[in-house]
Amino acid sequence: MATAEEFSFELSHASDEAEDVLKNSLSMSIARHYRDPATGLVTLIFNMRFTPCKTMDHQTTLMVRAATGGLWKFPLRFTATEPPVDDTVLIEATGLGKASNVGFRLNSQQKHPAVFNAFFEAGSDPEFSVTPETGELMPGGTAGTLFTVSFLPNVYGKLYNAKLIIQTPDMQWSYCIRGVLPEYQPPRGVSAKPIAGPHPPLQKPAGRRNYIRENLKLIATAVSSPIKGANLMAHTAAAAK
Repeated sequence: MATAEEFSFELSHASDEAEDVLKNSLSMSIARHYRDPATGLVTLIFNMRFTPCKTMDHQTTLMVRAATGGLWKFPLRFTATEPPVDDTVLIEATGLGKASNVGFRLNSQQKHPAVFNAFFEAGSDPEFSVTPETGELMPGGTAGTLFTVSFLPNVYGKLYNAKLIIQTPDMQWSYCIRGVLPEYQPPRGVSAKPIAGPHPPLQKPAGRRNYIRENLKLIATAVSSPIKGANLMAHTAAAAK
């Protein structure tokens, strides 16, 4: 009767990246086996534990060997979809064209420093930036690595959002970044202070001249008249007779 020790297995990865990621997130062992008494076929039961720490989509091949020389291949695919964000970071702007910063620290999940990349997911608003973008995450037990997210808005009336990703070879963190603008205050005019008195009395503007009325009040003709210096009152009286 065949035993589990008569079988061995290994994973053949499609790439070096798949091997590096899966060796830290996948564990497998042969839990038990069963032989069909009628056919003699042996069924192996595997114990598999998949605990991904970052998004992935890798293909590999499970190769099972028998001590008698048999070899069986089984294609496997390991997929880890986008997890929920680890936290939400809210940045309150001080005003348009003014940068506001928020900082936080992060530690490596290993006992040694881990190389990381920090970047914003496609579709994030360009008004956000992060420093540093590359470096090493300090291990647990230390103060950790400081990350600073900056927010530099340029217009009112817009919702600013971004998704920050920090990745190491075997871990991933994601943060929802939101930018909040201060309440818009419209400009207000300020009147000048009044000038100290006393003030001169206001003068009424001169009305339109009534030349007909003025001419009726003339006593004699003007110098430019063909009848120079004639008495207008006398002519008027003569006309009345």
